[in-house]
Amino acid sequence: MKSGGNCGNSSSPPDMKIKSQDWKKAEKAILTYGQARFRFRKAEKELPALLGGNDNKVGIAGEYWAKRHYHSKGYRLTQVFPANNPGYDFTDGKSP
Repeated sequence: MKSGGNCGNSSSPPDMKIKSQDWKKAEKAILTYGQARFRFRKAEKELPALLGGNDNKVGIAGEYWAKRHYHSKGYRLTQVFPANNPGYDFTDGKSP
């Protein structure tokens, strides 16, 4: 990391004043995020019908909630192949 340069300004940029507890809080958040991603990847392997998809975790979570909603309404879902069609990845088994 470059330090001390003023990019043509006559005064130096202000120092980053980060408190010790802020470093610890950021580190805890990053570690927690990493642990959650690890658990998510493990669950993807164990539950491909519910959590299958590409690397887009937000999309996988959205599809999970859609599947859960339709299942709660009594629909029997069918996976569509290939798994990433434009607009949808599953049907109710009755649609063409």
